[in-house]
Amino acid sequence: MKKLLLFITFITMVMNVNAQDNWCGTNSDESSDSFINFSEVNQNVPIESFSGLETYVLKVRFWDLNNDNGSNNSDNDLTELQALNAVAILNKNYNAFNIFFKYDGISEINSTEYQEIDTDPDTGNYKFGFRPFVRDNNLYLEGAVNIYSIGDILPSAVAASEGSGNENFKIIICENGYINDPENSHVLTHEVGHFFNLYHTFHCRTDATGEYVCENVTRDDTDTECFNANIKGDGIIDTNATPKVMTVDGNCLYVPNGEVDHCGVPYNYGGLEPEVKNFMGYNNDCAQEFTAGQVAVMRFVIKAIINESNLNWIVSYPVSILYEPYLGDYAPYYPHSTPWVHPHFQPGFDYDFVECGGEGDYPQPADYSDTSFYYDNNNILLQIDKDETDFSSIVHPNHSAIRILQFTNQQPRKCYDNYNSPPVIGGVVVKFNDNIINTNVTVTPKDSTSINDEELIDDLQPGLYNIIKNFENGDTQESVIYKENN
Repeated sequence: MKKLLLFITFITMVMNVNAQDNWCGTNSDESSDSFINFSEVNQNVPIESFSGLETYVLKVRFWDLNNDNGSNNSDNDLTELQALNAVAILNKNYNAFNIFFKYDGISEINSTEYQEIDTDPDTGNYKFGFRPFVRDNNLYLEGAVNIYSIGDILPSAVAASEGSGNENFKIIICENGYINDPENSHVLTHEVGHFFNLYHTFHCRTDATGEYVCENVTRDDTDTECFNANIKGDGIIDTNATPKVMTVDGNCLYVPNGEVDHCGVPYNYGGLEPEVKNFMGYNNDCAQEFTAGQVAVMRFVIKAIINESNLNWIVSYPVSILYEPYLGDYAPYYPHSTPWVHPHFQPGFDYDFVECGGEGDYPQPADYSDTSFYYDNNNILLQIDKDETDFSSIVHPNHSAIRILQFTNQQPRKCYDNYNSPPVIGGVVVKFNDNIINTNVTVTPKDSTSINDEELIDDLQPGLYNIIKNFENGDTQESVIYKENN
């Protein structure tokens, strides 16, 4: 654990972004080789095995930065639709490794000073005074992945963990164009990788002799002169040695252009192609995958931080929160009053809303732990694909339970089976004085108690009546009766 803490206090990651490459740059103590001892991590787990390991569920809170008066310098002010899309992308890229993200809303911060994260004119480095600012003013959700959307003047995204000693507060700062533009969806995935303590695949450092050394190609750990994959680059052996600047063709294949490693070996020697498609590289159009070693490290870091009492920047929540809506309410009766905002669920998952019921109906959803209700997986009332773009369609229909297919073999949860009728809030009794339907009537208002009185009709005098009931949802019900002699 001490080695992990040393790494956490050391790393500060900054992304300088442009349209094609070099959209992430590390600003850290490159003269130090002090980082997590990845030899503690079992990096040999097949990547398909991670779906069977412990599930981690992390909340994601977005923060939209404005000027002091609440205005925003950017035409790309962060919307809930964009934030939801960002969380959907994270889930699609991380769920296979049993890492899940729960959207927890957007909060506003009014600060002209930090609406744009400027650079220090003396050093050219990004000013990280923003991090103490949000920490000291409680402008963060403890234990969550806090993502701060800044203006679009500077093209930048930052995974920042500055400070030393007992500092353990970590955030992500992202120029909002990289949140709301689907073509840049890989940026947040990359930044969350930094949040979980991954280095860039091309990371280089100065060694003990003062020489700047990058990761070598060889994976022969008996080659004491050249093997350094466990201490150079990203420290993860199954990510191949990768130059920071490389040529890639339209099929995302590496095109050698004479680059060689510290030992003079070409970067594609022996079929060990550089990490062109890796999320932790700089190949924007090709980024689409992590290696098993990277996943093992991320899961190791998450678990270590969760279990470390003095670290609070990652908290894993129960799976049940993924079955809670981010918007809307369950109607207490049907037909419900209109308009009604139905329970909406975050995108990025494959949902089956399957028919359900029970001996005692569920006018409000069953508790997550309640699995006693009847359900029919073959009768799907609503099916949603993880790539669904109409987020307004992801609602929980009446008479159904929720099945998230990313959790294989898990029975549906949260049965909502409501047959309640809307309450009667009052009405009138209309007596047709001529015992025919005309305008010669006597109207007697009734409150909710008297209109529902079981002896209402018995107490009426003989004659022709129209009993009108008014329901809470705005509906009415009329019953014309002819009361004969008692």
